[in-house]
Formats: sequence, structure tokens, C-alpha cells
Amino acid sequence: MSSSPFLLSHPAKANSIKRAAGCRCEICGSTGTEDELEIHCFSGEGEECPQSPEEMERSLLVLCARCHADLHASPDAVSGQELLAGARDREVSLRIRKILAFQPGQVSPPDSDIEGAYKDACASRYGNLI
Repeated sequence: MSSSPFLLSHPAKANSIKRAAGCRCEICGSTGTEDELEIHCFSGEGEECPQSPEEMERSLLVLCARCHADLHASPDAVSGQELLAGARDREVSLRIRKILAFQPGQVSPPDSDIEGAYKDACASRYGNLI
């Protein structure tokens, strides 16, 4: 699997993960921008991409386009990928897990009179024109 559907649908999290990895390819070490780097999610044959932040962190790599293409061209590379993800700096791993675990709070509209607030704002700025 090349990218987790979860990360494809959450580009802000994907970019945060790239920044947490220092905007560096985890194979060759080359630096790149968030747009140049890619996140590769791997799992064993027939397995789905993991769902918990800990499992997801252990099954993804931040890669440059060249290393990502090379990885897909090489057969039976999952064990090497697991070693790379496992060798990641502990602080980086914790930051990535925190990013993956973040759930934004539920936002509710205020229980106020929107039309009245608009009229009050206009009246305070322009006088009683409404």
C-alpha cells in the first residue's frame, strides 16, 4: 500500500507528520518540502493499514519520491520498512503518534441571535441604519 486512505483524506496531518520527521526522507536522508515528500504506509500481505496511532506510526515512512518509487519496485521489502520505522528517533515517534491521535473537538454554533448580533454590530459601526 502506498499511502494510507486516512492520511490522504487528512492532508494537514500528513504534512504535520512530514514536519515531525524533519522534512527528511527516512531512507536516504534528503530534505524536501511537504509537497515533495510522500508518506508510505505499509502492512503485511493481505493486512489492512493499522488503525491505532501506535500501529500507524510503526507502519509508515516519510520518503522522497525517488525512494518511494524504489521501495515499490523492490519485492518483499516490508521487513526492511519495519526496521526503518522501528529505528526512528523516540521523540519523532512520539510526535507522530500525537499527530495521529489528535481529534478536533466538536464545534457547535453559539446559542445566540445571529441576526440581532449582526444588527448590533452594524449599529455600533454605522449608527442605526438598519
